[in-house]
Amino acid sequence: MTRLLMVVREDFSFLQHRLPVALAARKLGLEVHVLSSDNGFFSDIARLGFVSHGIPKNIRSICLFGPLVLIFFYIRMFWKIRPDVIHLSSTYVCLLGGIAALFAKRVPVIVSFTGLGYLFTSERRGWRMLLRLFRPAIAFTWNRPNVFPLFQNRDDANELRQAGFLNQQPTLIPGAGVDISIFKPRPVKRADHIFVIGCAARLLKDKGIHLVVEAMEYVRPLAPQVVIKFAGTIDPFNPSSLTDSDIENWQNLAGIEFVGKQADMASFWNRCDAAILASLREGMPKALLEAAASGLPLLASDAVGCRELVEHGKNGYLFSPSAPREIANTILKLASDPDFCRLAGKKSRLMILDRAMDEEAVAAGYTLFLKRITTNGN
Repeated sequence: MTRLLMVVREDFSFLQHRLPVALAARKLGLEVHVLSSDNGFFSDIARLGFVSHGIPKNIRSICLFGPLVLIFFYIRMFWKIRPDVIHLSSTYVCLLGGIAALFAKRVPVIVSFTGLGYLFTSERRGWRMLLRLFRPAIAFTWNRPNVFPLFQNRDDANELRQAGFLNQQPTLIPGAGVDISIFKPRPVKRADHIFVIGCAARLLKDKGIHLVVEAMEYVRPLAPQVVIKFAGTIDPFNPSSLTDSDIENWQNLAGIEFVGKQADMASFWNRCDAAILASLREGMPKALLEAAASGLPLLASDAVGCRELVEHGKNGYLFSPSAPREIANTILKLASDPDFCRLAGKKSRLMILDRAMDEEAVAAGYTLFLKRITTNGN
């Protein structure tokens, strides 16, 4: 049986973002293995019929040599598992796993970019210099004949090509998709007069959490009925992460609620009247996919990935990245126009259906992609 190895950083990330394509691969007849950190979800992965392999957590604690140790660990696991196809997910994994895959001769390697992330969004001068220095090596790793780039939006693909990291023609699949049978408009409007805006994201600076909090300082005096609910947790291993003290300081601000990680996101969105995401960039934000399928108007930064899902003035509004005052004005505009909210929510749901962004369509696209790269005619 053909063996597919999916390499992700976290086990919950596999369940949240890679599950539809993994199920599609299994339906195609592939034996699916998952290589990730064990954060307590390996039993869930096993119940779904996949084979899990853990990444030692102490690798992350090796600050200077951690990436190098992880590359050697990937090489060892590739030799041990002997996959017929390797699927690397996220830019960080594509970079380190791509180097390790040099030792997995003639195995098709999928480099799946779920957003360019901190590696390419960081403005730190030293980091930018490192990227320029290692550009030839990275380009060699990602442009070999048996490497197949997979993107969630065209902007990311174009940016890597223009910067000289990628020469190949990429395949586009719009994210992980969304289950439209679970995420759907709520049948009955809430009885209260609170206008709840949901923000589902890891609590990172790159996600613009602090910008939305700052914007609410302008919003609350003019619209005290507006409440922002943040669903997510900090990520201590991400350089862009907020801290526990940040959250504690903001938790008591009027109109701000941090509700933590939600097990039932469909119910979360059904308790909201709109969704917001102020990210600096995304791949294809699953939170906005879910909110759109739930029939909500969307507010988002006019940035890569986010603008893929928001048609300004139709199913929501875009605002300039890193502009708290503009975010506040956009929130006020939406909250004061219930007729627009109702129409925008309907258009959000229709967009998911019309643009084939549901899980079934994404799975079908991945199935065709796998068939192409695993046959002699690729």
